[in-house]
This record gives sequence, C-alpha cells and structure tokens, in this order.
Amino acid sequence: MWLSVDIDQTTIDYTTIDGTATAGQDYTATSGTLTFSGGETSKSFQIPITDDAVTEPDETFTVELRNAPNLEALGTPSTLTVTIQDRSTVPVISQGGGFVTEGNIGATTNVFFAFSLSAATARSVSVDYATADLSATGGTSCSNQGTDYESTSGTISFQPGQTVLIIPIKVCGDTSAEANETFVVKLSNPANATLGAGQALLTILNDDVLELLLEESGPTIKQAAALDGLLFLRDTFPVAGIPEWFPTGSDRNTRVMFFVRNLQLNPGESPSAVIVQLRASNNEFFDVPAEDVRPVPNVDFAQLVIRLPDSLRADVYTVRISAHSQISNTGTIRIAP
Repeated sequence: MWLSVDIDQTTIDYTTIDGTATAGQDYTATSGTLTFSGGETSKSFQIPITDDAVTEPDETFTVELRNAPNLEALGTPSTLTVTIQDRSTVPVISQGGGFVTEGNIGATTNVFFAFSLSAATARSVSVDYATADLSATGGTSCSNQGTDYESTSGTISFQPGQTVLIIPIKVCGDTSAEANETFVVKLSNPANATLGAGQALLTILNDDVLELLLEESGPTIKQAAALDGLLFLRDTFPVAGIPEWFPTGSDRNTRVMFFVRNLQLNPGESPSAVIVQLRASNNEFFDVPAEDVRPVPNVDFAQLVIRLPDSLRADVYTVRISAHSQISNTGTIRIAP
C-alpha cells in the first residue's frame, strides 16, 4: 500500500478485517491511527499472530487504510492481504491393537480398532486400511469353517477437527482348542497426514481346552475312553490285533480310537497334524500321528484313530494329545503282551 505525505503533519487510520483467518483465533484484531510528521515517509505497526496446535491450511486477513486527509493522499493499493501459513507439523495417524477372546462356535465378537490423529487439523485426512493374516485366518463369513475373523478393507476419512475414528472387525467363535492367533490391520495411502507404525496387531485369545475323555470308572487310574477302531472292543489292546479274516491287507496292527473334546481340523489340514504321545512306565516315548480325526455326530467331541506302533511292549501307557500348539490332559491305556 502507498501513502503520499506533505511536509506538514498527516494522519491515516488503519484496521484489520477477517478473511479466512478469524480475529481472536488466528490473529489479534488491530486498529489505530498513524501520524506522519514533516519529513517522515514510513510508519509501522504490529499485528500479533496466534500460535495454536491446530494443523490447518493457509488463512488470510486484510489490512485497510481509511480516513485519509484527502483523496490524493491515499494511493493504491489501500488494502493489503496478509497470509498466515501454518507452522504445525503434519499429523500422524496411529492405531491401537489389542486382545479379544474368541468365544464359542456360532458366537461373534466385534473388536473395535481406533485410529487417531496426533493433532487436530482443519484439513480432511484419509487413509486406506486392510486386514492381513498372520496365524489367524480371515474369511468372508464366520459361517465358513476355519475362519477366525472376517476380512475387511476400506478407507477412513477424518473430517476437519476430528481426531478419532473407530471401525469394527468381527471375530469368529469356535470350539477348537488352538494357540492364540493373530492378524494385523495395515494402513496405506495417507492423505494430509503421515503414518506411524503402519499396522496394528490383534491377538485372538483361545478359550477352549483340549480334553482327552476318560472313563468314569476304569481298571486303571485316569483310564482313557478308548476302543479298538475296527472291532470296537475296549482295552487291553494287542499291538497286532486285527483278525486275518478282516479285509485290511497285510497290516494287522490294531487301530485305537480316542475321544477328544474341542478338537477339529482346519480346512485342508491332515489328520497327521494331530499327535498322540504314548509314554511307557520306563519313560520311553512314542509320538504317533493320527490316521483319522472327525467329529462324532450329535455330541461335542471328536474321534481320533491311531495305528499302534510295532515297537510297543506290554505296559500301561500314559496318553496325551497334541494339536494346534495345545496339549491335552493325560489318560492311560493298557497294551497286551
């Protein structure tokens, strides 16, 4: 702006006017009168700018000269636009992980992921998100066997001034004893913000116990509920006990069937992933992979079949089941001479 002055004293008024910047929030409204004495050609005044923690776009206000002593004294321009540039750092998007208990089959639990900005901003902020498997398996629906959580993806958008957004992710219940499982929510493509860790971890806590069923009153302490898998006889079990007339080919080794609660195979998982450990009285161990695992209709347990190893000797064996990083309680079976 320009002001012409003569050798005598001259005065001019000035004032600030809001634009996109707001007096009292972004700057201090200022007004007054400038007095030029003879020979003075310039004057200055201060306008305090407010420092805040809000991240926002550039904002403007104007300074206007008024009430010149005559039209010729006030040149052009008579207004000046002042731009306030934000000095705050770009906000960081972060997210929290956590833990959730899976629940039983048919039940679902919504776990809520919170996304937050490190500072409020007058800009719109957005970021893409997507779930990704680690040890947990995502799927389209909890009704699909082996699905631990429902996969999801999308874009979240923070409106100006908003610092927290929450999305629900559905965790699927089951009755399979397994290790705690994990998955992550990954962030990508932030707009008007930067990423913190970039992903958050959620742990699904197993609440099922692998249980080998026992006889209510057996011939030995903690007798396992077990049957000959072909002849359906109770123990004692000979190592080679399949009759010659039974059509099994040359393999005559006895198949023993155990009953286990909270055991089910994952989709595509082999029965051999389930291990039956037999321990003799002299502490000799035999790890025997299952030949067959399947649910028993209309009850809450599964049947598990193993082939007795050739090297078993007559003894009372302690039995326990290992599956999905879980180990069952122990029982006993008797191997005949």
